[in-house]
Amino acid sequence: MIGDFSKHQRMNLGYDIGDTKGAGDEFRYPDLKSYQDIPFDKYTKSPFKDFDHSPGMSTDDTQTFMAVEELLISDKEFTKENLADKIVECYKRDPVKGMYHKSFQNILDSVNSGEEFIKKINPNSIRNGAATRAVPIGVVPDIDTVVEYAIINASLTHDTSKGRASSVAVALMSHMSFHYGYMYCDTEIFRAVHYGGDIHSYADIVRSIIIPRVKLLDAETATYMNDVLDMKKFDPVLLFGKEHSTKGVPCDGMRTVGAALYLLTKFTSPKDILIESVKLGGDVDSVAAISLGIGLVTDYYVGCLPSFLFDDLANHAYGRDYLLSLGDKLSSKFPYVKQ
Repeated sequence: MIGDFSKHQRMNLGYDIGDTKGAGDEFRYPDLKSYQDIPFDKYTKSPFKDFDHSPGMSTDDTQTFMAVEELLISDKEFTKENLADKIVECYKRDPVKGMYHKSFQNILDSVNSGEEFIKKINPNSIRNGAATRAVPIGVVPDIDTVVEYAIINASLTHDTSKGRASSVAVALMSHMSFHYGYMYCDTEIFRAVHYGGDIHSYADIVRSIIIPRVKLLDAETATYMNDVLDMKKFDPVLLFGKEHSTKGVPCDGMRTVGAALYLLTKFTSPKDILIESVKLGGDVDSVAAISLGIGLVTDYYVGCLPSFLFDDLANHAYGRDYLLSLGDKLSSKFPYVKQ
């Protein structure tokens, strides 16, 4: 069924599904081995008792993703100020209580405009908030504009070298999947049509096009991405960092990029991407949202997903159908043209 939707709509559905499924599994298990036999037949409630969350409900990740997308669709300039306005607007119309970082939510509760938000926010974070909402920026056809918008996106809340690098990395991963490539399930190759029509592995595309741009922003993130691509055997110390090696993906921009890169280069079906996102542990909703949102864009990744993932998604005023309508508007503003 998901394969019947446009690339723009599939991106939105993939993101929403990943976020929603991951919300019930994030940080749930103290030992990663416990993830191996997780049931995959329904959405579950967040394990955090102070979160106002129910099965099928997405989180702050989808809400801020929506804010970026709505700004892209609008006629307004993509600026830090306009993005702040959108984030405040999306929160105020549909408060997601408990799903934001507590200090971030306190700010959103206390302001009524983007201008007030900017005055109160401390943008010196290396966490993964900017990276998680960068996926829709990839639909922009010009690669330099993608980088520009991704940096603006990070400057609002994560104006650090790692925050900017993680936002750019995710936006470019989305951009490459959306505009300039498609995967072949028989040979697992990626055709970067826009860049000369040569056939490369996905890893080569990341190395030659994405990592050099990331390196200009943060050399450590660029080196880390190369190391993840070179990883022959699953290495939790490399992927998560020594401190988190038994805890899963931390709420860290660089490590979240690495987890998404690992999933998109090692697994071939959307169901596997989602299951393996959960198995990684830690900040599952962010990793699953990014990976499935990007993964479902390419025709290669369109395959069977359990029907409950679509049917049981929350469908309130700003739920599943609203995201599909945003996908339609996004496709009008940034149409996909097969190269």
